[in-house]
Amino acid sequence: MTPTQEKLLWRETFRVRSYEIDSKGKLSIQSLANYLMEAAFNHSYALQVSVIHLNRQGITWVLSRLHIQVERYPDWMDTVIVETWPSDKNDSFALRDFLVKDKAGRVIATATTSWMIMDIQTRRPVSIPEALGDLVYKEKDRAMNDNFDALPQLEEFQIKKEFNVRLSDLDLNQHVNFLNYIEWAIESVPPEIWKQYILKDLQVSYRAEAKLGDRVVVFSEQKNEKENKEFVHSILRANDNRELTRLTSCWKSK
Repeated sequence: MTPTQEKLLWRETFRVRSYEIDSKGKLSIQSLANYLMEAAFNHSYALQVSVIHLNRQGITWVLSRLHIQVERYPDWMDTVIVETWPSDKNDSFALRDFLVKDKAGRVIATATTSWMIMDIQTRRPVSIPEALGDLVYKEKDRAMNDNFDALPQLEEFQIKKEFNVRLSDLDLNQHVNFLNYIEWAIESVPPEIWKQYILKDLQVSYRAEAKLGDRVVVFSEQKNEKENKEFVHSILRANDNRELTRLTSCWKSK
């Protein structure tokens, strides 16, 4: 049965916990991204189209693109409300958007995501089932106008870091959780940047899987010396140089 439009808009409230803040006392970008995914997962479960439901059919959701823009990071113990809705779809991708608000209803961050369906056995993308065709909330515009164009390629890296995939890095799909790639990219940003600047825009393109035991290499390039600092990050699997994820991050002065 097709859900009503009302059920296609989900609101969830979070309170910033002490272990979710960064060294500046603000909600970290990783924790913010977790709020988005928690709300998305809970909404999809309520609609009976979650990873758990799809796994029974031998398929699963896989995050393809993520774009977050932050106006203001909340403090410890602040109340944060996440609104999310399925905003569009075609045969290959389903879009889900987000508004993040403070307790007064002011928007403090926006985000949009693109998802595809993967066959669990073949690990290959498949068309989105027709049963999901009506899951688009039509009473709200996109949170941001992003057509998910290709992110720029890294040209000449200045920074290189390596990480090993641990058991704790895996998610329900038995590959590295989306959040780890963000953490690895941020780890490659020089300390003088994250001490003096604030991450305002993050874009992620997930391109291939990393699994337990893989060694990944993060290459990062600063693209300019302007007031805003922009980076391109490319994360590769060490044994075959396959690009797993490409990211861009934009940092603005405090």
